[in-house]
Amino acid sequence: MMEAEMAQHSSIHFYFDWAKERLDEMDATIASLESHADRVHATDAKAAREFRAELRKRRDAFKSDMDKQDKTAESAWVRAKHQLESGWADFEDDVTTYIGRFDKTIEEGRATFRNAAAAS
Repeated sequence: MMEAEMAQHSSIHFYFDWAKERLDEMDATIASLESHADRVHATDAKAAREFRAELRKRRDAFKSDMDKQDKTAESAWVRAKHQLESGWADFEDDVTTYIGRFDKTIEEGRATFRNAAAAS
């Protein structure tokens, strides 16, 4: 009996650790995007802010789903992991979209600054 409980606890710990690592990655990604927010071209700044707000909402939903599973049985974690994986994949897709959409304006801003500096 004790071995079965320990095995279940170990499995739950594995799923929780996986979810916690994804949550930490989400936090780091959002922090990185926000640290470079001032580099987004002014015409895209509002859209970039709204996009980052949506990323934070996805992160919060992921954390909420994770917290709901904290003390549940292994079978619940197995089912929840599929939902969490889907949330993680959606977050990654949104980050890729953000970078694709706003990275160009960041680079354009850098080029403009370099050209202005070269003209001085």
